[in-house]
Amino acid sequence: MIIVEARRCFQPTYGNTYHSVVVKDTQTGGIKRADFNYGYDEQYLNTAAVLLGMNEAELRRDMRDNRAKYHVVCTDVPRKKDL
Repeated sequence: MIIVEARRCFQPTYGNTYHSVVVKDTQTGGIKRADFNYGYDEQYLNTAAVLLGMNEAELRRDMRDNRAKYHVVCTDVPRKKDL
């Protein structure tokens, strides 16, 4: 199973959204992380795809075809330093 844990933070002063992503592979025990990236909505999936060595379209297709293989969690946090 591949677990994608994302955190998003909206910065209302400047109107920017940032995210961080941790990708865990429970089979191999591998962990990859991207600590601070600009991106809104579901752009954390693009970051996760890069960490997994594929593009976002491939990741979404694989997630659709193998639902039991992926677990995606995204949490909105109030402060940028909570990323």
